[in-house]
Formats: sequence, C-alpha cells, structure tokens
Amino acid sequence: MTGAVPRIVPAGVAVQAVLGPVDDLKALLGAYSMDDDAMVAILVEGDWSCATDGPLTMEELCGDLAAHLADDKILCAIVITGNLHAPGVVLCDSDRDWAPSLIVGGNVVARSLSLGGGATRIGGDLAVGSTIYGFYNHGSLDVGGGTRAHAIVCADFYMTFAGPVDCAHVACTRGWLTIPVHFEGEAINRMLLPDLLDSANWPIDELVRQTLEEGRCVLLPPAQIGKQPPVTVSRAGRARLAELDLQAIDGPVLRLDLSKCDLKTVPESITRFAGASWLSLAGNRIGRVPDCVAALRELEVLDLSDCGLAALPDWLARLPKLRVLHVAGNDLTAFPAIDGGFAALEELDIGHGFSRSDEHVDWAFNVSLRGFPALRRFANRLNIKDGASIAAAHEGWYSPTLEHLHIAPEMAGRMPDCLARMPQLRSLDLQIAAAMTPSALRVLSAMPWLEAIQFSYCEPGCAFLSALRAALPATLIRWNTVGGQAASSAHREIDSLIYHDRLEEALIAVERHIGSSGGLYPCLPASDHEGTLRRKLDILSAMARLCDDAPLKRRQIGAAADWAASMMARYAGVSAPTLWRLGYELGSDHADCQITQAWWLIRREAPDHAGATALLAALEREVAAHAPHRHIAERLQQRIDNLRALMA
Repeated sequence: MTGAVPRIVPAGVAVQAVLGPVDDLKALLGAYSMDDDAMVAILVEGDWSCATDGPLTMEELCGDLAAHLADDKILCAIVITGNLHAPGVVLCDSDRDWAPSLIVGGNVVARSLSLGGGATRIGGDLAVGSTIYGFYNHGSLDVGGGTRAHAIVCADFYMTFAGPVDCAHVACTRGWLTIPVHFEGEAINRMLLPDLLDSANWPIDELVRQTLEEGRCVLLPPAQIGKQPPVTVSRAGRARLAELDLQAIDGPVLRLDLSKCDLKTVPESITRFAGASWLSLAGNRIGRVPDCVAALRELEVLDLSDCGLAALPDWLARLPKLRVLHVAGNDLTAFPAIDGGFAALEELDIGHGFSRSDEHVDWAFNVSLRGFPALRRFANRLNIKDGASIAAAHEGWYSPTLEHLHIAPEMAGRMPDCLARMPQLRSLDLQIAAAMTPSALRVLSAMPWLEAIQFSYCEPGCAFLSALRAALPATLIRWNTVGGQAASSAHREIDSLIYHDRLEEALIAVERHIGSSGGLYPCLPASDHEGTLRRKLDILSAMARLCDDAPLKRRQIGAAADWAASMMARYAGVSAPTLWRLGYELGSDHADCQITQAWWLIRREAPDHAGATALLAALEREVAAHAPHRHIAERLQQRIDNLRALMA
C-alpha cells in the first residue's frame, strides 16, 4: 500500500486534479439529476495499490471510506492522480444503470474489468490479465495509453482506445469500439461460453459478471473459439427442467413454463410430460417449433410469443384440444393451411410490434378470422408508425363467435361495418386516427351489447368520447394512454405523501383530486381517472393495516370496503374476463376490491367466514384464468392466502 491517503472532496475538485477544468461535470459523470452540493468524490493524490484478490466495486477500492458519507452526499467518482495497481482485483461497477466513475491519471493494472453504468477514464496504459467487459450504454471506457488484455467484450457499451491494443479476442454486439472486432453481433457465440448467452446470443449480464468475479474464464476452450458451437440446452433451461422433474415425483405435471430460459432449441425431454395442458416457450429465440412438441397431445394453451419464428408447423393446427395460441412477436406470414384445423381455438394473438418485414405487416393486418370457427378472443399487436387504412367493407375481422377484439396498430379510413354484425362481441380495444371518429361513432353506436370499449395510445377527443358515452350509456368507455402533466403532478404529490406515511394528508389530496376530476369521465385518461381511485383504496387499506386500536381498525377496514364497493359499482356491467382483457391494471383493481371486501367480511363485528371463503375461492379461479403476468398472480395469491390464514 502506498503512503497516499484517500479523502472525500467535492467531485469537481477531484476531477480537475486529473482532467483539468471541465465544462460539464454532470455530463462527464452521468450525474445529470444530482445537486451540485451533493456530488463528492474519493481523491487519491499519488499511486494506489490494492492487494485484494477477487471482486471489488469502485466504491470499495479505498476500503470502507465510501460507507461513511453523509446522508446528503452522493459518491460520483473515485479519482487517482497516479497509478492504480490491483493485479488480483476484478474491478466492478456496482450498477449497470449508473455507478461512480473511476478516473485514473496514470496506469491501471487489474485482473479484469466488469463495467456497467460508470464512466471509466484511464490516462495511461491499461493492463488486464483476463477480460475487459462492458455492458449497457450508460457506461463507457476511455483509455489514453496502450491496452493489453486476453479478451474484450463490448455489449451495447462505449469503448475508446487511443493507444495500441494487444488483445487476442475481441467481441462486440450493438456496441461502439475504436479497434477491429473478431466476433460481431450474434457471432459472439463463437467466443463466449454458451451458458453466458441468451437465445439471441446476447450476453446475460449477471452471469458474465458472476463468472468474472469468481475468477473463471468467460471464453470457449481455445480449440473451439471461432467455430460454430453445437446447440445445447441452456443453463436456465436445464434448471427449469430439473424443477419439473421434481414436480413429477408428486404426480403428473400439467404446466410447463419454459419461458425466457435462453433456449435456442426445445429440449426433446419435454416429451416426458406428455399429459401437460399448458406450455410456454415465450421469449426464447428457438427459430422453429420442433416435432417433439407435437407429442403433447393434451395441450390446451401454447405460448410461442417472441420465439423468432417465420412459420408454424402443420401439425400445430391439428392439436385436438388447443384453445389458446400466442404467436405475437414473430414474423409469420401464414397459418398452416389445414382443412378443419384449429377447430378448438378460442384465443389467438398475432403481430410483431417491431417487425421489419413488410410481408408480415401486410399479412397480419389483413388476416382473416373465418378460419377459426370457435374463436372468442383475437389480438393483433402490430406497431405501425403511420397507421393502416381500413375500408368500411373490410370483412377480415368478422367472426360470429368473437367476444373480444384488440387491434393495436392505428387504424385510418373507416370503421368496418362488420363489427356491428357480431352480437357475441363484448369488448373492443382499438387505436384509431382522428379522421376515423365519425365512422367509429356511427358503427359503435349501433352496438349496445358492448360491455366496454377501450381506445389505446391515441387521442380520440373529448367530443367523440362524450358522444359515444351518450349513445352507449351502459358501456364502459375507457381511454388508455399517458395522462397529462397536471394528472402526473397530482399523482406525484399523493405518492410522495404515501411514501412518507403521511396518510391523512394523502387521503385529503386524493379526495380533492377525485372531486376536481370526477365530472370529466370519459374524457380523462384511465391512468388519471382509475389511478386516483386506486390510490384512495391503497390509502384506506394502509390506514387500516397500521391501526392498533381494534374498534377504529374495524371502522377503517369498513371504510376501505365501502370504497371498494363504489369502485366495483363503476364496472358493474363489465364481466371479470373483460376487465382483465382491457389491461392488468383494471383486472388487478377489480381483484384488490374483492380482497378488501373479503377482509371486511372476516374482520367485521359479525364475521362472515363462509362469505369470505366463497369470495376468495371465486377470486382465486379468476386470477388463475386471467392474470397475464406471474408476478401479478403471485401478489394476489399471497393476499388471498393471508386472508385465509387470518380466518384460521
């Protein structure tokens, strides 16, 4: 260890000691939103040595000095005016989004660099025994001298080398480098270990970091570098299959969740679960659906979203029990042309939101639903920037069995007349251009059987929404888009009061906001209108939970239950499936209201455990059937379980 003594100084003072005067300190350090007075740095005037072996964050380079910062200070940089000698250390950014910068005026010696959100600047030479790894575009590496390393991996990162670079293996995927690259884009799989890459050959940051921090090599064996590796089951896939095997010990496994497992192929071993009725391969770039999936003849639900598919196998249309098929996020251009195919299919999602294929866009927007005799729900998730023109005579969406229609791309032209000939239709989720509102008002006004109409990510206009509400007084009219600045400001105030446990003030603020905006429905965006209602329920429930006085607690639970009932009354004509189909926020609100009412049945002066039990059982079935995301279902299930425990 050198005789230099690290000290905490204002960030500008420390940075100037190496870089001289800086025009924009915040831009240099990526500290755009920080107060000038809060920005400090650790300054080492001279050389600094570190004898540690293993990982150290930039903050830990100078011992625990950073841990003693005042609460109103933020460590923005570690500045060493001389050399940094840490030959056994894996230097790590603590966060990939933002981290304190490392600025060294002289040379740096380290075992590896694992960089994320910090701006690392080295004035002299950089010598790394193993790997320089940079991930995510909030960070950067700038070396003023020469560089020596065994491997450099740049993933959506900025690396600038002013001097000569001696490196045997350089890989770059969506990054910025000033040196020649050996393996670029998806070819990174010819250099990195397969377990460190996802199904799109994108580095799995946490696994790469963990491997480096443990002192292990991230590269393929030398003889395999540069060669196309064989396709194997990923680490995450192996772990998920092991979990399923353990479940199989207790009985048949009906649900196979292999989503986001970094798979590049579907493991043949899934045929062990031939009785499964539910399979998700979503988020794996498998490229094709192998025939081993056809062995799952009991499948009712199949999720192939975002799988890199260009075609579907013919046997898919022949699965006898298939009710739900999700294929959004794939550049498909056709369905299997099988007579009598998809006979049981009730739910279908298509459309790649970021497709670059004109053929896919044309097919998806003009797909005909007549080939699906039992279809109840259809969603087209295309994202067309300039919209697509539809004619009043368009018949592609006609289906006598359809209950819910979701068209994500913006529609221009005229609202199709066929919608008014679909008596089973219960809900619509559309994005329409302003010029379409006259024909939309004419067609939609002729559909009094609709439970709900949602306009997503467009501005249909208050006059149109008011006219539609007058024509369909029993239909929920919902405008689902980003709220205005005033609404955001009000919500920020309320959320801040809730965060600081100032619940009485938060309740006054939310009631004031409800009073000022209640008469504006349906012209208020859902994020404002429903968000305010939700916040009041959250506040009343929190006040009840925190109350220790039993009589007062009971009254507060009752107040929360009353508010929950008033919220549910707003959606009295809308079925639970429709609420969930319009968005998980609306479905979650509905579930939270029911949970609050069950809580009241349990805690009121004359408890009704039977009523609460029945309500929770019905809600549990609803969540299992309709909650679209695992974390939402798990949160609601935990609340249901807590109330059952309260009754016990």
